[in-house]
Amino acid sequence: MGSTIVAWLLLSLIVGVIGDKRKIGFGSAFLYAIFLSPLIGAIFVANSPENKKINQGLIKLNKTAINYKSKDIDKSIELLNKALKINSKSPRTNYNIACCYSLKKDKEKAFYYLSCAIKNGYKRLNFLTNDKDFTWLRKQEEFKMFVENNYTLDFIDEMTGSLKEKPAYITELKELKKLKDEGVITENEFNQKKEEILKINSN
Repeated sequence: MGSTIVAWLLLSLIVGVIGDKRKIGFGSAFLYAIFLSPLIGAIFVANSPENKKINQGLIKLNKTAINYKSKDIDKSIELLNKALKINSKSPRTNYNIACCYSLKKDKEKAFYYLSCAIKNGYKRLNFLTNDKDFTWLRKQEEFKMFVENNYTLDFIDEMTGSLKEKPAYITELKELKKLKDEGVITENEFNQKKEEILKINSN
């Protein structure tokens, strides 16, 4: 009998600790578990939304990283990587580190972290067309596809963040641009052919 009570109490405490990270809180979770049963308490906890406390450390790292961005981009990335260790799904942190990689002209990582930011709830998509940090990234052939594909790239490897083998039309567009730069075709011919290629491959 005594061991049953001890086990009941311990399980109730565990439910309370888990509940402390949710809106139900420690007290309510513990009381449900102790008076009804640890199982019922656990059910209440499972159905309670996560308690989204603002992580001051995360905010501080992001602010410091932004201040460093113009003078030491690598230091900024270092700080943002620390922030990602606190919360890898932070939309703001992923957006900020994408900005940094765009400034470093690292296309793969810039697209990868930008995808992560949007996937995890970043909503200010209008910033993508105005943010000066993405000036270089917006000039890349993949950017239009990125936007049209609901701000994701099918050929981003989610495990490594690198671009998978590029579709044939990316190479075709590069060759087309080379012809324009060499004066073989005009700007109008380039734009017309480019639109045709993108239209065919967007279907």
